[in-house]
Amino acid sequence: MKNNEPFDPYNAIFFKVHPELIDKDYHWCCLESVEGLQSGTLATFREAYIKLRGKYKGRRGYKGQSFKLFITDAQVYSVRINYQITTGKCVECLGSGKAMGRPLCFQCNGTGVAHPLSEP
Repeated sequence: MKNNEPFDPYNAIFFKVHPELIDKDYHWCCLESVEGLQSGTLATFREAYIKLRGKYKGRRGYKGQSFKLFITDAQVYSVRINYQITTGKCVECLGSGKAMGRPLCFQCNGTGVAHPLSEP
């Protein structure tokens, strides 16, 4: 995850599993929900780039080898808790007070301060 990118728990988990790829710009490009004994998400990661011309100029594209990784809901929860503890910011709005196009974040009520998360 680059410094100017917003926090993403899936990317954080991917780089813990594949630390050798930390210098490359890998992002998830496909998420598939998996139910069963351990519910979670099957995430596909590929190297990302920004399209420079054409209809989709400025949007993210993907290239190269893909990696599939099963990420449990518990792993996502622990990464979200860790983010809140280390930064002191709300994990939904990343401290801005606004989330998902709303004027106020539904978790912190617009304060941007970390709040207790409910377990998955």
